[in-house]
Amino acid sequence: MKSKIKYIVILFISFFLLSSNVFGYYDKVDNTEDKIYDFGEYLTQEEKENLKIKIDKYISTYNLDLVIVTKKDYPYSSMRSYAEDFYDYNNFGIGNTHDGIILFFNIDSEGPCVYIVTTGEAIRIYDDQRIDSLKTRMSNQKSNGNYRMIDAFIDALDSYASMGVAPSNKDTYIDKNGDLKVVRHYPFSIVFYSLLFTLIIMLILIKKNKILRKAYDANNYFDKSEYQILIHDIVHTNSSVRKIVHQSSSSSHSGRTGGSSVHVGSSGTSHGGGGGRL
Repeated sequence: MKSKIKYIVILFISFFLLSSNVFGYYDKVDNTEDKIYDFGEYLTQEEKENLKIKIDKYISTYNLDLVIVTKKDYPYSSMRSYAEDFYDYNNFGIGNTHDGIILFFNIDSEGPCVYIVTTGEAIRIYDDQRIDSLKTRMSNQKSNGNYRMIDAFIDALDSYASMGVAPSNKDTYIDKNGDLKVVRHYPFSIVFYSLLFTLIIMLILIKKNKILRKAYDANNYFDKSEYQILIHDIVHTNSSVRKIVHQSSSSSHSGRTGGSSVHVGSSGTSHGGGGGRL
């Protein structure tokens, strides 16, 4: 009996450790002002201080939060979930839509890899193309060490933020729930000609409408020949026309809006971003 209980306990602990990565385990932090959480121990104290100066300047200049997290040998497939949960559940972000960005820097047996998560207004600034460029900037500094890669990332962030919203997202906005929405524009000419066409059709129909003619006898309200044709059409329709509607039952919480790929994290918050190996 005792051995069976011990076996169950071991299985429970193993499942818990496994599910922590599968379902989005994250580290809880006490101070959200630190901004640099070097769990992988890749940075010296001096390097962290230098990066923190740049981070504070970025936050104050653009009103966007910026968080750096490092890990060692973290499962690559779970990096996105970790980064999102670390940002969301530790309450990072500025304003009601939690505007900001987090870099998850990890080194495993295959080398350095990153995942970048954007939230709120940062989704509009850093579209998919700029996310790829951020990774390239880091990759170009790979031979110069971990600090230089992260430093290059912050410099690139600053450069793009100074340009404002990415051109691919110029017709988007962030709603009160933090979701990225697209503004639909309809050319004035299309609206004008559509209204004009509708008005002409209505005038033609009104002019041809027999109901508007004064009549004193029931026979004046319809033409018998037209009545016979109508009956023929009804019989024909009922005997030969069938309409089949196909409707897809699939749904998704992710997709591409504007120039940014967006999805919803476990907290219910919308995120953009992307990742890969350097």
